[in-house]
Amino acid sequence: MKKVAIVRRNGLGDLLCSFPLVLYFKRYHPHTHITLFVDHKNYPLIRYLPPVNEVVVLPATGNKYFNLLRVALKYRSEDFDLVISAKTSPMKLMNFFLFFLGGRKRVAYVDKSWHSRLINQPIAYNETKAKKMHQALKGLHMIAPHLQVIPQELYPRIRIAEEIKQRYQKSIDIPHPYLLISASTTREASRFDAERIATIVNQLYDDYSFSVVIVGEKKERPRAEAIGAKLKTPYRLSFPRNFEEFIVILDLSDLYLTGDGGIAHIGAALGKRGVALFGQTSPVEWHPLSARMSALYHPVHVNHLSDEVIITHLQTKIEEDGLWKRQFAKSIGI
Repeated sequence: MKKVAIVRRNGLGDLLCSFPLVLYFKRYHPHTHITLFVDHKNYPLIRYLPPVNEVVVLPATGNKYFNLLRVALKYRSEDFDLVISAKTSPMKLMNFFLFFLGGRKRVAYVDKSWHSRLINQPIAYNETKAKKMHQALKGLHMIAPHLQVIPQELYPRIRIAEEIKQRYQKSIDIPHPYLLISASTTREASRFDAERIATIVNQLYDDYSFSVVIVGEKKERPRAEAIGAKLKTPYRLSFPRNFEEFIVILDLSDLYLTGDGGIAHIGAALGKRGVALFGQTSPVEWHPLSARMSALYHPVHVNHLSDEVIITHLQTKIEEDGLWKRQFAKSIGI
């Protein structure tokens, strides 16, 4: 394989769960020229991931079929040997895009819809089987169907340049260790009650000495303030001005608690310890790719999870770190 195009639209977590496919080519076919097609929602991550030869950002506005047709025809002259839709379920839009992109081999998950005929290397989509398999493994099966698990060497890893860290470190004036709490969630079913978050943190604070950073979008200020108002710990509210500032704040944290979504996956790729609360979305398919992450699941809503279960998992992460207890012991003169 000489020239490969991989397409992954949608969110930050979607890109990170698709990136093992990119890393497979880089590791086992190192001379492959990789063009990665992304959209404006996941593009901010690109600079922190292992580089590919070319990145194309798909248009954010206008008719999506017309926009993708225009991009596909523009890059058709690249004469790709292989084009892959990294979306792990059938999608008409992606079938059209791959067809007009014109790769010799076009790989995508398909069903019995007429547009599936546009794919000349189809992979039959089995919904029952798909629900039992991680998104990253489904992506890898497009080119490496022999794999039974996701090799850890293919887990995506984010690296932040020192100059970016230094740009924001001084503005993050809070003592370590600190627990980062995300006030933002991707899905309502993963949005844990604000007062119960504070109760859980306060119970941890009875045993450990730490600070809290509550991070979120500006529209989440009321929720962030509601969490902070009930805390016994020192805390700070943070509404990052840009993606750079957000990712540095997350990278500096010692532990994080979040709902299902992009933050959970980014923290995992940074190698941070964390606990993610999954409501409805199955962690079998979407568990962040890191052994340092715990994913707690409820099929209806995360508010049905018990405080004790969440506290136990957070305590386990704290004990793994070791620093927190030593700092607490030091603070009381032991």
